[in-house]
Amino acid sequence: MKYFSISSVVEAYNKVSSSTKEKFWGIMGILHSIEESVCPNKSYSVETWKLSQYFEDLFRLHEKRGYSGTDEYSFVFSTHWVDVISEDYLVGKPGITPILVWAYRNHSFTNEISVSELFKLFLEDYHISKEVAERLFKISFTEQLKFEDNCYFDSDLLLQLGGSVASGSTTLKLNGTFAVANAGDLSRGPYFQPLYASLQTLKCLTIYPFNIHDYYNLKDYSKPEGDGVSEVEIGFATNQIVFYGAPGTGKSHRIKDDAGVKTADEKNLVFRTTFHPDSDYSTFMGAYKPTMRPVADKYKAVAGKDEEITYSFVPQAFLQAYVAAWNNQDENVYLIIEEINRGNCAQIFGDLFQLLDRDCDGYSEYPIMADKDLSKYLNGKDENGRDVLTNKDGIKDGKLRLPKNLYIWATMNTSDQSLFPIDSAFKRRWDWKYIPIEDAGKNWKIKIKSNEYDWYQFLDAINKEVFSLTHSEDKQLGYFFAKAKNGIIDAETLVNKVFFYLWTDVFKDYDYESQKAFRKPESNDAISFKDFFANGSVNEAMAEHVLVNLGLEKTEETDE
Repeated sequence: MKYFSISSVVEAYNKVSSSTKEKFWGIMGILHSIEESVCPNKSYSVETWKLSQYFEDLFRLHEKRGYSGTDEYSFVFSTHWVDVISEDYLVGKPGITPILVWAYRNHSFTNEISVSELFKLFLEDYHISKEVAERLFKISFTEQLKFEDNCYFDSDLLLQLGGSVASGSTTLKLNGTFAVANAGDLSRGPYFQPLYASLQTLKCLTIYPFNIHDYYNLKDYSKPEGDGVSEVEIGFATNQIVFYGAPGTGKSHRIKDDAGVKTADEKNLVFRTTFHPDSDYSTFMGAYKPTMRPVADKYKAVAGKDEEITYSFVPQAFLQAYVAAWNNQDENVYLIIEEINRGNCAQIFGDLFQLLDRDCDGYSEYPIMADKDLSKYLNGKDENGRDVLTNKDGIKDGKLRLPKNLYIWATMNTSDQSLFPIDSAFKRRWDWKYIPIEDAGKNWKIKIKSNEYDWYQFLDAINKEVFSLTHSEDKQLGYFFAKAKNGIIDAETLVNKVFFYLWTDVFKDYDYESQKAFRKPESNDAISFKDFFANGSVNEAMAEHVLVNLGLEKTEETDE
């Protein structure tokens, strides 16, 4: 048999103790015990002795006790449980390897296994999807696991951990907090007391010391459907979400890459629109417009033409998605709104605003009356003679209401949030998903003259300068702010896209001259934007000087 070496366990614990909080391991114990993948708003019952044993094995060093009993707890996870774990219960985005080693520190293996194999075992044992794990941890399989033929003694591990435990005790610490008291008393011990002792925890899950179905008629209305990753698994069970963050963080890309949207897109069930200052209700819903139609009697056509101008109702993005959702009840339909705050939402949505209140089944709680023109269109025929709305529930009693399979997802750049402020009543009807600035792992390079610099290192450095000036993340740059060609961002793109944005949208309101990064060589004068050009072309030497001032080092140097 093979066991993790004591040195690798100590190393893993030191990393785990600084990057996780005790609530994280409390939730991991629940996931380990429920024996199926989590769906939000569904109740799971777990025998308390299983939880007690899990924590005893994981955090108590020697003097372990065996637990048994018939008591059960009920757990209900929120639609945002993954986000809460990531934002509140982890410190940054920890690497997966120390998590794996600590989770399986007492495990015996028939043979040595790789990190990737252990990762697969982890997903099965803790009942989470790969997508959830990728949102919580940095996934890398390059490390080499260390094994021994014999299992270490907990007493030896206790000695090596030293300051990580309380004096004269076997109690371990996580992030400065004791992780273990009495694993058998879940109501008082540190495993679950921190989980349900605060209202903050309700953002993630609720815990009941009884079978909740005996007292509540709890509905399970979030079930995975179709192929690929379900919305539930990746935490997008809600019908209305605004993805927000700094420009270039990949908000649109995040939506596009979602498995549900991909599947719907292949079936032409994704509808996209972009809000702008001239957007209004008619450009979002639809209106009568002049259109061309064939002339009934071609000999009556004016000037020998076979078509004439007429007025007909033309549906726009919202109505197209609305009709598609009602006509395809077994499929998810998505309405994607780009740059939602670049338009006047109150004007654009109008009375549709009322439809955004959804009940537990995903339908609009408060239907609205359709006006005469809209009602005529929905009850009419299309150009092929087919019913526009085959499912008449979409215009039942002359009223509109959103179906449960219609998802409205939007993007918003925080740097543009002052263009059209969104009032709090409108905000309350959406869930908000922050997309942070992260290394997308594309390994893009900035190439100036014969030198290459790491793109993400530049972003990290320049964003620190932006934050020191503005004390805000709104103006920072995301990984996809500029697009690389074959993995390269050239000097033209760097100056005309990135530096132009910095000088016109960030630095214009601040005393950026005080920053060392934007000083000329030799004279040490402040750089002005015109200094990036010479003889009508980009001054690559000046552009590279900014990178050097930011402390970037060349990743590669080639001959021209």
